[in-house]
Amino acid sequence: MMDIMACTQDSHPCKEDIVMKAPSLVPLKTIFVQVAVSLLLIVAFALVATAQLTYEKKSGVFVDPRNKQKIVGYIKIASAWGEQLRPPQDLSRGIINLKEAMNRYTKIETELDDHLVLSSERLFKMPFVYVTSKEAFQLTETERENLRMYFDMGGFMVVENTAPEVGDFSKGGASLRQMLRDVIPNARFAPIPNSHGIYHSFFDFNDGPPQGIEGESYVNPSLKEINKQREKDGLSTIPEIPIEQKKTYFLEGVYHKGRLAAIYSDKAYIRKWNDTSNNEPQLRMGVNLIVYSLIQDGGIGEKY
Repeated sequence: MMDIMACTQDSHPCKEDIVMKAPSLVPLKTIFVQVAVSLLLIVAFALVATAQLTYEKKSGVFVDPRNKQKIVGYIKIASAWGEQLRPPQDLSRGIINLKEAMNRYTKIETELDDHLVLSSERLFKMPFVYVTSKEAFQLTETERENLRMYFDMGGFMVVENTAPEVGDFSKGGASLRQMLRDVIPNARFAPIPNSHGIYHSFFDFNDGPPQGIEGESYVNPSLKEINKQREKDGLSTIPEIPIEQKKTYFLEGVYHKGRLAAIYSDKAYIRKWNDTSNNEPQLRMGVNLIVYSLIQDGGIGEKY
C-alpha cells in the first residue's frame, strides 16, 4: 500500500515521495492462543452435548416448611415386574392415571417407568415402586437380593392385592405378603394409624384411607375373556358370579430400621385409579403415598 505525499506551490519543487508500508504481522503467540481457545470451545460444546444425552434426572423435592403443598421437584415412579410377577394388564391404565394426577395436583414433575424389572439396578433410583399381582408368584434369588438392598437404601414400596376375595387371601395377595416377609427381616404387618404422615403428606385424610373397592362386587375380567372365547368356539359360557370384596378399614405398614418401608393394601386402589371417573379420593391418596416417599427421612429421594 502506498501513501503519495502531495506538494504545494509554496513548497520545494514537487516530488513524489512514495512511502512503502510493510504488512503487519500477527505474532505467532497470538495465533496459538486463538487456536487453543477455539479448540477448548469445541471440546466444551462436545461435553455439553454429551451431558445432554446422558444426563439422568434425580428424584428430589424442594419443600416449603410453611406450606406442605408448596413442594416442587421431580420423581420417576415405577410399576414392577419380575420373572414370575406380572401386573394385571387390564389395569395398566391405573398407574398412568396416577402419574397424571401427580402432574395435575402438584408441582412435582412425574414420569413413569411402567416396566421396571426387579432384578434391574434401575430399582435403586426409584423412591416409589408399585407392585401388584392377581396370580401366585415367587421371586428369584436375584430379585430377593435386589429388594433387600432397595429397602436398606431407603426404598418405599406400595404392595397391593387387586382381588381381595372374602374368606381368605387371594393367590396374588398371599404371594405379595410372602415377598415382603422374604426381603424385610422380621416383617410385621401393622395397621397404620390415621395420624400417620401418609394421610397428611399433601392432602389431609383425617379419617384415614378413603374407600377402595371394598363393599363392591365384580366379575373376574379373566373369566369374561374366557367366556368370549367360549362363545366364539360355540361352547357354553361359565356363569359369571360376582365376587364380593373383602372389607378393610386400614392400610398395613411394614417397617424396616425404624422407617415405613412398605405399605400393604387390600383396598385395590389400582382398580379405582384405572377408572375414568368417580376416583378423585383414591387418586389423591395415591398422590399422598408418592409425596410421602419423597419427604420421609431416610428415603431415596433428595430433600432441600
